[in-house]
Amino acid sequence: MDPVPCQKVVYLDRLKTRFNLEMNDIVHEKDLLEMVFQNISRFPNLRSFSAQQVSLTGAHFDSLSGLKYLTEMHLERCQCTGELGLARFQLKFLSLHGKMTGTHGWWIPILKSPSIQQLSYDAVCGPVEDPELFLPVLSTGPHMQFLRTLRIPSFAVFFPCFALALSRCPLLENLHLVIPDLSAPTTLLPTPDSYPLLSPGSLSNLRAISAPFGFLEHCILKRDSGVRLTHITISDMLRYPDGILGLVKDTCPDLEELGLSMHQFPLDSYPHTFWLQAIFNAFPKLRGLHIAYDSMRFPYEHLQKFLKAVTYPATLRSLYIVAFYAQGVSEPSPVPRRMPELVQHIKDYASSIAEIEITLDKSISWKDMYIRCSKWYKWDPYGSRTPLL
Repeated sequence: MDPVPCQKVVYLDRLKTRFNLEMNDIVHEKDLLEMVFQNISRFPNLRSFSAQQVSLTGAHFDSLSGLKYLTEMHLERCQCTGELGLARFQLKFLSLHGKMTGTHGWWIPILKSPSIQQLSYDAVCGPVEDPELFLPVLSTGPHMQFLRTLRIPSFAVFFPCFALALSRCPLLENLHLVIPDLSAPTTLLPTPDSYPLLSPGSLSNLRAISAPFGFLEHCILKRDSGVRLTHITISDMLRYPDGILGLVKDTCPDLEELGLSMHQFPLDSYPHTFWLQAIFNAFPKLRGLHIAYDSMRFPYEHLQKFLKAVTYPATLRSLYIVAFYAQGVSEPSPVPRRMPELVQHIKDYASSIAEIEITLDKSISWKDMYIRCSKWYKWDPYGSRTPLL
């Protein structure tokens, strides 16, 4: 049988159903997994492989090593044991997610691939306070010299080797600090003294960041940092935006994309339009604004007045607003999920905006909301990539 051209294959639990449509003898997950790897040589042009919640052995990785174009791998909650031979892979894109089981630290050799350009990691095996083995690996050796995008849990910044790890990534352009589950216990309470000391100029190539404001304030948005960001997402807007905007404006005058996730920000305590108009006034080159907030703190009726009263800049191309219901709060009266009339009204007064999304979503979680607020993020760790600029 002739080889089949293929760019990407994904092995996920849900694919079991798809295979069953054509092959009724495939009953067990193990059978399906073996069938995938037995036939993987038929895809000589394979560039990406993903696996979720499966057990992998050295034999499986032996099959993948024969694919000379394989440059992308995504592993989530996988169990791996034995000699895997991961050091032989020359990957450009790697993501490790969820709790990894099996041989302790089995994924370390693959992290040392000198060709990695985009890395996403939250494969924490222990409690949230445990730095695991990731940061020490990242902070030693020259193997991260080509890294351009890094996605890691936000608590990683409180470990001593974090600053050293970043100093090993001279080409880093995108830094995404992921907020962990808010309900998870942690003893890592941020204080000004607990943030890392980044050497001036160590992140001179950084252009986009998604992070808690404390990290931005103490480490990034400083006059001597040498950082000139064009894309920022602030993940924990707990204070009035006026002071925050001033800090961002002073250090990032060319800001093009701004994301604000307002999980606990009391929007109802301030004038409806003041702070939004302040954003537009502060950043004349702004092309995209992405806001997510707790709808219980700012009702739909206020949102209408809020968006109709401001003057939109001519440079604005995208506007995304996602309202969610805080977990543990009883659901309010039904509201429309989409507001086409409001969207049309904005388009009438701001013809430059090409993309508008205004959504009230009662099912979205705070963590999902934060991800949607970071729409500038260059690399989706589950496989799709879109240009940053």
